[in-house]
Amino acid sequence: MDITGMTQAPARALQVALDAVVDELVHLRGLAASTGADVLDLLPRQAAESLAGAADAIGDLVDLVPALTAEIDVVLAELHAQRLSIEAISAELGALDTQLGVLEATLAPVRGWTHRLSQVGSSVSGHLHPVPRPRPGSR
Repeated sequence: MDITGMTQAPARALQVALDAVVDELVHLRGLAASTGADVLDLLPRQAAESLAGAADAIGDLVDLVPALTAEIDVVLAELHAQRLSIEAISAELGALDTQLGVLEATLAPVRGWTHRLSQVGSSVSGHLHPVPRPRPGSR
């Protein structure tokens, strides 16, 4: 499983749980509507207060979801852009590595030739004596 799958699993579980809560609240509201009563009127006072508090908390959470969703979208877009940048840099590094390999392979024989030429020059210079030049006017 890749990193995307690992991060999507908890998000999917949270989504399923939130969907279940919303479905149950809708179902409870439907039951109350079918009896013609308000849901809170059917419950004991403490339960009604707890449910009202929970409803307020859920309402606050729902108000935050669009902003949170927008922030997550921005972060995901930025992560995707960074991954594309890394992919491009990797491709550039691969091309540079290929170019350096070609240059290295091209220069290897030149290095051998220069070493050999240096050896030839050293061995020849010990055996050659300067040829005397004739002086002007002498023959």
